[in-house]
Amino acid sequence: MEFAYVDISELFELGIGFGLVVVLPIIGLLLAHQRKMAVLVRTPAGQVNDARLAQMQAQIDELRIRQADLTLALDDARQHVRQLSSSPPSRSIEA
Repeated sequence: MEFAYVDISELFELGIGFGLVVVLPIIGLLLAHQRKMAVLVRTPAGQVNDARLAQMQAQIDELRIRQADLTLALDDARQHVRQLSSSPPSRSIEA
C-alpha cells in the first residue's frame, strides 16, 4: 500500500482556510447567543414585565378617558336633537 504524499504546509493552509470560513463564524454566533442569554439571566423578569404592564395600564386609562368623553359628547348631541325635535320652531307671519 502506498500513501499519498501530504505536504504539511498545504494541510496547514487548508486548516486555516477552513477555520476562517466555517469555524470562526460558528464561534461568533455562539458568543453572540451567550451574550444575549447572559443579559436575559441578569435582567429580572419582573422588572421588564412591570415596565410593560405600566405602559399598557396607562394606555388603558387613556382609552377609558376617551371613551367617557365620547359618551358624554354623544349624550349631549342626543339631548340637543331631542330638544330640537320636541319644540317646533315658532314662526310669526307678518302682514
